Amino acid sequence: MKKELEDLILEDNNIKVISIDIYDTLIFRMVRKPYRIFDKMFEMEKGLFPDYMDGEDWRELRVRTEIVAKENKFSVSGAYEANLDEIYNEMPAIIKNKKEIMALEIACETKYSYINEEIADAIKEVRKSKDTKVILTSDMYLTEAQLRHILASNGFDLSLVDKIYVSSEQGVSKKQGKLFEKILKDYAVQANEVLHMGDNRISDFISPMKLGMKAYQYTPIYNENFYPYLDMEEEAYGFICDEIHALRLYTAYKFKGDEKKKFWYDLGAMIIAPVLVYATEWVLDVAEQNDIKQIFPMMREGKFLTELLKTAQEAREWKGKINPIYISRKALYPALLSAIKQKDVEYMCIDDTLKIKIP
Repeated sequence: MKKELEDLILEDNNIKVISIDIYDTLIFRMVRKPYRIFDKMFEMEKGLFPDYMDGEDWRELRVRTEIVAKENKFSVSGAYEANLDEIYNEMPAIIKNKKEIMALEIACETKYSYINEEIADAIKEVRKSKDTKVILTSDMYLTEAQLRHILASNGFDLSLVDKIYVSSEQGVSKKQGKLFEKILKDYAVQANEVLHMGDNRISDFISPMKLGMKAYQYTPIYNENFYPYLDMEEEAYGFICDEIHALRLYTAYKFKGDEKKKFWYDLGAMIIAPVLVYATEWVLDVAEQNDIKQIFPMMREGKFLTELLKTAQEAREWKGKINPIYISRKALYPALLSAIKQKDVEYMCIDDTLKIKIP
């Protein structure tokens, strides 16, 4: 837990209610932008969509339909957020499987989301140390029931939360400030007795502060720091992968006052670790697709790769066998004869123990 966050939560005895934003605070999506989840939907079940529609077509249609649903709801009731049913009710006639596609959206949100353990641990610490209510507060189209399903499916303990407030059901939003006013009324507390935290500067920081509430803008480390090598990567290769982006968001950490340690941690967390983890997932994907039942990581890194593979294996419940094989690099040299160089021949002919050339 960040030190300033810990101090804010645990040392202020005046706080009676802690309100926490959901997406991009308590839970992250494995996509760079929220609308990219619609691309994932299309990839998961292309057969549910018209034959002449591709992923980009579906994404544009889904985004546009949400805008229309919001405009229509506002014109009728003054509410700013449409729920998922209202969005799909606005879908054009070309979309025949509205119920199935809406269910697919929930399934996709569930599959491509993961809990931010930093915030989850903070909630546990609060409930363990203080008699403080914890609520979740979100401006979005999903309902409380749908959000509970997504959170629980990703391992979050819902018993830690007293209530979930969602703009699409409450008819008012955080951005307006009206949703915070409702929370103050429901819990019969003063504004300075409530702390809200979230990632959006307007909705999660400025809006509650205007009401006199305490607020903490929770910004993931990835967005706080400037990483020039990621800019170079994007320029050379474009966006590498949504899943790698999510891993970077989750694992990046800032060492204050220790730039040397920070550099090496960033290198591992932002580049090496995500690539290795994604590589293990690729290996298991290939094994499943080709009905391979045994994987043998080789060479000195075999033990390390085995640990990564077994972790991924457990997560996806793959039934195959993973065992490392230890083998000297020298034993692989004959396979590289076409590319072997003089220095390599000399290296092969040196006794590692005696440090002398073998005649």
